[in-house]
Amino acid sequence: MDKTDEQIIALKNQQEKKDRDILKDGAIINDNISHFKEVSILDSKLIIEVPNNFEEMNLEIAKIKYPSEQRPQYIMTNPSTSTNIGLSLLDHPINETQVEEGSDELKRVLKATNPAIEFYKSGVEKLEDLKISWFEYKSYAIDDQMYNIMFVSSYEGKFLHGNFNCRFSEHTEWREPALTIIKSLKINKKEELK
Repeated sequence: MDKTDEQIIALKNQQEKKDRDILKDGAIINDNISHFKEVSILDSKLIIEVPNNFEEMNLEIAKIKYPSEQRPQYIMTNPSTSTNIGLSLLDHPINETQVEEGSDELKRVLKATNPAIEFYKSGVEKLEDLKISWFEYKSYAIDDQMYNIMFVSSYEGKFLHGNFNCRFSEHTEWREPALTIIKSLKINKKEELK
């Protein structure tokens, strides 16, 4: 057994404990140890932690994967572009007390648009700087099933909308890291002081 195998086994054992810190210790995704980096998004207004191998998706690929002009304003993706997290700050007023209602409305729209969507768990989280409402669901792409976590928040009175997605076949490995990524979202205090 080489050093990498030993690290993966140790991390898998640690992942079974509830008190682990994925952002600090990393996560095993597709039999690889993924560590995380902090990135500034949406004109450096917000900060989110994503796996080290995630990069901003280039516009040409974004237009193919998200053909609607309503694609997320900021999309981070893995090297194969099979796992993504996208965020948009929309000029639609919303305050912190309305995020659950906003999330519920998105669920209604998704179900009306595509009745085959299957919804799973949902939750509301009070983060360091933001309150988010999220829900997970399975959708269908042209050639695959997709696992999604959609979330809503309020930033500066505007509608902050985000979505994580990966192949449904990988959702058990991605669910906890994806929620951790979403919960890492915070206001960039350095940018706020300018």
